[in-house]
Amino acid sequence: ADAIKVYSKDLQGIDMEDVEILIPPGLATLLMSLDGDTVKVYIDKDDNKAQFVSKSVTVVGGLSEGADQYPDLAELFDEPFPHQARLSKQNLISAIDRLNLFVSLFDKGVISIVFTQDGLLLSTASNSNEMVMYETPLAEPVEYVYSVNSKYLQDLVSVADNDMITVCFGLDDTLKLMTADSMMILATAENDEE
Repeated sequence: ADAIKVYSKDLQGIDMEDVEILIPPGLATLLMSLDGDTVKVYIDKDDNKAQFVSKSVTVVGGLSEGADQYPDLAELFDEPFPHQARLSKQNLISAIDRLNLFVSLFDKGVISIVFTQDGLLLSTASNSNEMVMYETPLAEPVEYVYSVNSKYLQDLVSVADNDMITVCFGLDDTLKLMTADSMMILATAENDEE
């Protein structure tokens, strides 16, 4: 399945009530360089472009077509997950980096992540394993196994704006990654063996 990265944010300002834009991944990456507390957004609907102006950085880029074809993700953000695991961002990034050395083309970038009582176990199809210990013990003993694309997981964890990440789990097809100021959803990979 193709991957999509979607960020949902209500924009406030003049004539912004019904504006929906679709930002391509390259432009989204550039937007991470914006600084300051506020960003001014200017949308040119005729040329399908946007300009983002922060304290000392301006980013201009083309928008993708089809914003109205994407589902409203607000429901996913609000959905309660039965379990949470608190992890160090740096420990998780290091484990993913090491594990990615052993992910083969045959794996299609997919790794298994297992929420155990002791920590988060990440493993490849060739049984290369990395364990990331929880910062706080789980509330109750559980074991959940998910297949995820390691690059997508790495991308989400890399842009997290805090030293700690809370991973919410317990639903079949999604994981929610949260920090103090952001919330991200990662869809699980389809298992070809089923």
